[in-house]
Amino acid sequence: MPRKGLRRNRPVNPAAENTPPHKKSRGVIDTVTTVGTRTMYTFPEPSGGSTPAILTIAGSDSGGGAGIQADLKTFTVLGCYGASVVTALTAQNTKGVQAVHGVPPSFVEEQLRSVLGDIDVAAIKTGMLANADVLRAVARTLKALPSPPPLVIDPVCVSTSGHTLLEHDSLGPLITELLPLATVLTPNASEAALLLQYHQQHQIHRTGGDAYLDAPGQGIDSIEDMLRASRALCALGPQAVLLK
Repeated sequence: MPRKGLRRNRPVNPAAENTPPHKKSRGVIDTVTTVGTRTMYTFPEPSGGSTPAILTIAGSDSGGGAGIQADLKTFTVLGCYGASVVTALTAQNTKGVQAVHGVPPSFVEEQLRSVLGDIDVAAIKTGMLANADVLRAVARTLKALPSPPPLVIDPVCVSTSGHTLLEHDSLGPLITELLPLATVLTPNASEAALLLQYHQQHQIHRTGGDAYLDAPGQGIDSIEDMLRASRALCALGPQAVLLK
């Protein structure tokens, strides 16, 4: 029996339950809802009781509170099958990040090809991408897909304890190569300000719109700031921005 507090949202189809995930029908993100600090992704009911497969491309959190571990738990609670591509290994716990060990970009790309070549992925989420080479490997692989699924980009730059999780020289490739592929970009206020500052200071490309930041270091402190920042981020390529 399901544990108390967990409930299936759809009828159980025994045949579908035993079907390999790559043989199941594709689902797509239907809505993105934010309640307080929680973000919920809603999927339309799959036909035949099938389970959407969602891929997370992120770092491993040894403490289990973030990274691929948190993503896979969330996918499961939402009734989805979770697949993962590991971009970095971290030694961390509830007190902070003690060390980071990057995964070679070629192996990140190999993981991606392995998963996407077999499993019918309904949506992809990126988290910690660690460095420019890993980021380019991810972007290159996704661009090569004939029909890429919806992509949610969480531009993880700094941990909540203040540890840097994305090298500074990765911001350029993140903006020019990955953001244009995004269905939804989900930065927090600090990450949004960092991306916009970097874009303005380095003049990566002209968007034709008004720059959000009047001076380096300007923060995002109000609803009006958030709306202006979201519009500026959308001008960099994402179809939508969810600013937290």
